[in-house]
Amino acid sequence: MKVLNLEKTNMLGTHIVHTQNNRIGVSPYNMLLFEVLTMVLSCLNWKKYEGPIKLYTDQPFYDYIKDLGLLWLWDEIDLETLKTLPENVNYSTFWAYPKLYINSLQECEFANLDIDLYIDGPIKKGNYDLLLSNIEICDNNTVYPPYHTIKEYSDKLNFKDFKDYASNVALCVVKNKSFYKEYLKVVNDFVIGNDLPTIDGCYSSSLITFIEQRLLYSMAEYDNIKVEYQIDGTYDSHIEDWLGDYETNGLTHLWGWKYIYRREERYDDRINLTSELKDEIFMNFPNEWNKIHHIFGRVSL
Repeated sequence: MKVLNLEKTNMLGTHIVHTQNNRIGVSPYNMLLFEVLTMVLSCLNWKKYEGPIKLYTDQPFYDYIKDLGLLWLWDEIDLETLKTLPENVNYSTFWAYPKLYINSLQECEFANLDIDLYIDGPIKKGNYDLLLSNIEICDNNTVYPPYHTIKEYSDKLNFKDFKDYASNVALCVVKNKSFYKEYLKVVNDFVIGNDLPTIDGCYSSSLITFIEQRLLYSMAEYDNIKVEYQIDGTYDSHIEDWLGDYETNGLTHLWGWKYIYRREERYDDRINLTSELKDEIFMNFPNEWNKIHHIFGRVSL
């Protein structure tokens, strides 16, 4: 196991929650307790190991966390920036676009974390431009269809040199802000006004992962951007599993598992996961426990 630099960066962490889409798991009306507890750990651990954390969100989600008494988790909450999002974006398809948009507006080095991800140790330190979750092999099939080879999609792309790899960006640390702004320009050309559907038989998320993860990897490779990954190991989307051994280096990401744990037949697994998350908060954050345990009876299991 690699020894990580324990020095605290004081780097800003961000959460971005945009509820105006049809995605499961971020609506204030359907988060389950294990998802809320993961979000709690995302906030608490970032502040413990790295620095302050800021939430960009809209009124429905703000009202939800206010009702749960959880506003204190974030050092700052921004309700204005999401109001400036472009209107002519299909947010049901490009549901993660608000994250890319807000990332591009940051003026200092920052780390964006999905709310279903938390660290239980420091992030990797180093002279990198980007630090991302992990590298993935593209299957050129259902997970990562080759949209760049299909004319109606490629006509909207102002970048052509695609690779068969992608970067999972559930953790996205950006030091090279100028590169990220150039990346967003290509994203905007593809996303704004684009009502093309995902390819039949492919994952409903395949268009956003193509633009969010495969495009980012390919542009970084093309521009010789120095990219490192928090997780040591390669995820292969052909088999939807890791290739051999891997080391998470303190990163926990619910990822697609949250949809599996939502299934009724996985109820026992969901309860066990919820108990583990409760225990983690109780053991590692005893001073915050009394601010959290009141939600247990209010959020569905």
